[in-house]
Amino acid sequence: YGGAAINTYLQRHVLPSIDQTATSDHFKVMVGNDKDFLATRVSYKLDLRGPSYSVQTACSTSLVAIHLACQGLINGECDMALAGGVTVKLPQARGYLYEEGAILSPDGRVRT
Repeated sequence: YGGAAINTYLQRHVLPSIDQTATSDHFKVMVGNDKDFLATRVSYKLDLRGPSYSVQTACSTSLVAIHLACQGLINGECDMALAGGVTVKLPQARGYLYEEGAILSPDGRVRT
């Protein structure tokens, strides 16, 4: 159970440098890097068995992934579960990127 933010590094730096007409290369790059394949790719690479769900709920992705994993354990869908979320900003911008009306708070604090 897992989710990730959009991969801006993939969009800005990797995809422009590969041959879009070479279907197999493009497919490998997308499956290996796109957020929608995170959970199933991790399951495959770690040889995990059982449910493997990609979760996308914006800021609550990690918490929802953990909730779904707990439900899977309670319902007997699995004996163990791996759950979480990830976001990495590359390249990193300097400073805090507050913008009126956007998702980030003026003071940098997270509110629920």
